[in-house]
Amino acid sequence: MDTTQSPITPEQLAGALRAQAAGVNSLEAAVGLLIEHGTWLHHPDFRAFVTYHPDSGLASIDWANVAHALARGTVLGSSNSALQVLGIACELAGHSLPFGQRWTLAELTAGLGRVNAALVLQAIARRMGWHVLGLTVAINGEIGGMQ
Repeated sequence: MDTTQSPITPEQLAGALRAQAAGVNSLEAAVGLLIEHGTWLHHPDFRAFVTYHPDSGLASIDWANVAHALARGTVLGSSNSALQVLGIACELAGHSLPFGQRWTLAELTAGLGRVNAALVLQAIARRMGWHVLGLTVAINGEIGGMQ
């Protein structure tokens, strides 16, 4: 299979990544979070971890190496919140920091603004399959309101 390092636009890449992730909630959530965040598909450090497969029109992310790069601090030029969103996407895709290191939920969410927090909550809902079940819940910070 002929593969190349993401020679397509971010918009085309978004479609190729969504198509690759289709049907796998964890990957749909991780990919969707990165697409909706709007930073990573434009970022050259991140795109080095993306392979586009022109024969199928699909694209894949090397999640394990993204997590390694985050651990080494080699994904540069991004805000702390963008790096947190990337870390959350890695976790949603099933890839943690290497060598038994873990991010805590507090570390991954500290300082996220309202927009990024809402994107993360949407990604978690997708990961849990709420879109398949047709569930909709208003998130307002109140505990105990779900029935």
